[in-house]
Amino acid sequence: MSEPITLNVGGKLYTTSLSTLTSFPDSMLGAMFSGKIPTKKDSQGNCFIDRDGKIFRYILNFLRTSHLDLPEDFQEMGLLRREVDFYQIQPLIEALQEKEVELSKAEKNAMLNITLDQKTQTVHFTVREAPQIYSLSSSNMEVFSAHIFSTSCLFLKLLGSKLYYCFNGNLSSISSYLQDPNHLTLDWVASVEGLPEEEYTKQNLKRLWVVPDNKQINSFQVFVEEVLKIAMSDGFCIDSSHPHTSDFMNNKIIRLIRYSTDFEVHRNWLAITHNLPLSQWYYEATSEWTLDYPPFFAWFEYALSHVAKYFDPQMLVIENLNYTSHATIFFQRLSVICTDILFIYAVHECCKCVNGKRAAKDILEKPTFILAVLLLWNFGLLIVDRLKCNFLDHTKIPKASMTGGLVQEFQHTVLPSVTPLATLICTLIAILPSVFCLWFKPQGPRGFLQCLVLCALSSFMFGWHVHEKAILLAILPLSLLSIQRAKDAGIYLILTTTGHFSLFPLLFTPPGVHRQILLTTVGWFVGYYLTKRTEYMYAKVDRELLEYVRLHPEDFKTAEKKRIGELLEDFYPVR
Repeated sequence: MSEPITLNVGGKLYTTSLSTLTSFPDSMLGAMFSGKIPTKKDSQGNCFIDRDGKIFRYILNFLRTSHLDLPEDFQEMGLLRREVDFYQIQPLIEALQEKEVELSKAEKNAMLNITLDQKTQTVHFTVREAPQIYSLSSSNMEVFSAHIFSTSCLFLKLLGSKLYYCFNGNLSSISSYLQDPNHLTLDWVASVEGLPEEEYTKQNLKRLWVVPDNKQINSFQVFVEEVLKIAMSDGFCIDSSHPHTSDFMNNKIIRLIRYSTDFEVHRNWLAITHNLPLSQWYYEATSEWTLDYPPFFAWFEYALSHVAKYFDPQMLVIENLNYTSHATIFFQRLSVICTDILFIYAVHECCKCVNGKRAAKDILEKPTFILAVLLLWNFGLLIVDRLKCNFLDHTKIPKASMTGGLVQEFQHTVLPSVTPLATLICTLIAILPSVFCLWFKPQGPRGFLQCLVLCALSSFMFGWHVHEKAILLAILPLSLLSIQRAKDAGIYLILTTTGHFSLFPLLFTPPGVHRQILLTTVGWFVGYYLTKRTEYMYAKVDRELLEYVRLHPEDFKTAEKKRIGELLEDFYPVR
């Protein structure tokens, strides 16, 4: 092991080894301690680096362990990023980028829980009536307590910048009363008429004020109103399951949440496609919600952007992150509704192309009705519509256990890391057999649909950046096949059950869990019944046909058998 080296980084001393400092030769430290760049010495002969000494501990620990470990309440990410850029340790730069994405998601996915308590307390105090005359008095005082828990440390800091204790004639931020980065307990009293100011200090009674409005909080209703203003300005919304909105102000336990819809995602995509040339669509990164959908969808956003400018041009400004207005919300919801109407019309036209018993008395025997139900009652489309139309609360998505919203590349520790080229090769290998069969042995519309389903599944399984919703690209065309053949109906039931289950992370609130289980169960049973009904219908037709053939053999005479020599023409060799 090499000799220890003492570093003076911004006045803080660190002791490490030469091998640790040169573990990444292409970095600034690697160049400094390999002799490529001269180093400075302090008065004690230690190597001096004029950078932030406190932050250097995280950089040095990364050199030792190859892991970036930050405390949970770390609040100097910007300073760390500048220091990492200076030292140019490439693996550390990548690790920091991943950490920033992780922290960004954690802050955007947040829950706020407030437990309120109120009691009446009798306070005794003396009132000076004359220079030497005092009288004993008492009065009832309202005492309030609020226990606040939030998964977002930044929100509690925001709350601390708005709420202040008034004590001993001074205002002090409630931030100093944080028990830990996620918990805060507030205790305060309402003002009592006739209670001298010095008595509040003497009896250690604190009052609560809202700054900069200079508004005193003398009731729970005022407290809830003010906290609600601050929380909703930070992207929170009322949890639809607790408490009930009709009894919100009277509840003792209040829960607010931040969760995602695609509001900001699509606003940013509208702005990108509207303002930038095609060559920059997939490289613009002002917002973390970069354009990561296929080109056809990008062109669809481009077309919508030219309509959006007539509603609110400000939504098309790339720098207007998290921009919202009534016109913007109205336009995005209207675009979803219009697209749904177009889909309903497409289903109507598609049903016209289905062969079936149009004159059947039982509507459940009509393939057109079955197909319409399978397409319009598709659970995956209902989830997507819910996400697209829920544009009032436009914060980002909470971190789900199986999903991430950004295009990222991760280096695996044990398994080999997957590259985009590897996924491209796997996808091509998977789709080539079905494409070749379609090209060299075309089987009409049915063969095209089968090829489409196989290609969609191949892309879903092996694609580089795949969203849960991509499974719908296989489920929807398979719906057309399921009403024609029993084998395809069985495959459809398996794919819809597993595919729709994979969409569950998109619905994460408690009422969302109830809805997704209910809709999946109902949709599965409806699909199972209708596909089995289709299978029975075609089996019934087959039985009737076979019975007719058996009863009318004269109409189906057996073809005369011939030998192979009789089938071939005479052969005359050319001389």
